[in-house]
Amino acid sequence: MKAFLSVILIYIKIQIVRMFNNPSAYRLNNK
Repeated sequence: MKAFLSVILIYIKIQIVRMFNNPSAYRLNNK
């Protein structure tokens, strides 16, 4: 369970980094 939660946290961090790196593409992909 702990490993599963850590994977979710890593995924969320990646999404946030991608959002900051390319905000216009993030808006287009997530209407």
